[in-house]
Amino acid sequence: MVSIDPFAFHLDAHVPEHTIVRIMDHADVDVHSSTLNTVDIQRLAMLKDAGKRRDLERSLIAVKRELADLTGKSASQVDVTHDSKGAPALSSSPGMHISISRTAGWSAVAVSRQNALGIDIEHMRPVDWTSMQNMVCTSEETAFLSRLGADALPAFYRLWTAKEAVMKAVGEGFRMGARSLSLPNAFLTGAEPHALISTGHGVFSVSCTHHDHLMVSLATATD
Repeated sequence: MVSIDPFAFHLDAHVPEHTIVRIMDHADVDVHSSTLNTVDIQRLAMLKDAGKRRDLERSLIAVKRELADLTGKSASQVDVTHDSKGAPALSSSPGMHISISRTAGWSAVAVSRQNALGIDIEHMRPVDWTSMQNMVCTSEETAFLSRLGADALPAFYRLWTAKEAVMKAVGEGFRMGARSLSLPNAFLTGAEPHALISTGHGVFSVSCTHHDHLMVSLATATD
């Protein structure tokens, strides 16, 4: 399993000192050496599509292995739980903030003992972003993206991942409302890989980068 820090070679990234980010290529994870618990197995059983079920199984194993490495525990000791809103917690390491994200073939984790945080990873594939604009974009963002032509798609993925990362850091997810957040134009184009986003829950530092076909955003609380 390949595990890398996607922000390691980006000098403009604003990753707090005590925050660790990893993305993992879980496509080749051995599912026969699984350390999944009953909750994980029940979650897998709910997926009817065999391909999606196998991808999630590999991701769950990869995340446990990575969290084990980051916390100095064995994979069998790592216990990821979720609150009523779906936010993850690491009951095996009290006081540790964690965030998890998944896209086809890849997983992402972020951990910190100091800051609430959120991570989002998306596989950049051709999509009609205009069909989703009313769900995630402010009117100003929609107008700006519409002027970007061929550059609109990567800008949309920056917007999507950044907003989802912030909503995860808040602990609300999409129920918070992506349109309640506004991102600077320079951040959307990639000219500025970092932004400070004000929300009703405080100010969050957001950094975005890409690795091959992946877009990755990290949001951390500043207070």
